[in-house]
Amino acid sequence: SNTGGIPETVKHGQTGALVEAGNAQAWADAIASALDAMPQQRAMAAAGALDVRQRFAPDSNLRQIMALSGLSGLLAASH
Repeated sequence: SNTGGIPETVKHGQTGALVEAGNAQAWADAIASALDAMPQQRAMAAAGALDVRQRFAPDSNLRQIMALSGLSGLLAASH
């Protein structure tokens, strides 16, 4: 659904489908659409898995945390 942190991870039409929370008809339509287009669903799943591996990898997270805390210079100096 399009609530919470899910839209930060799922890019509608690229890495999955976002559906309005509580809208049963939208959910039914999304499921029917997914079942009718399995090759596209597999491609979106693969794209989503790659995106998550890249954006949430430990080294990526460390760089982001260091940058946000103003410590990115320490990370560069240690290499």
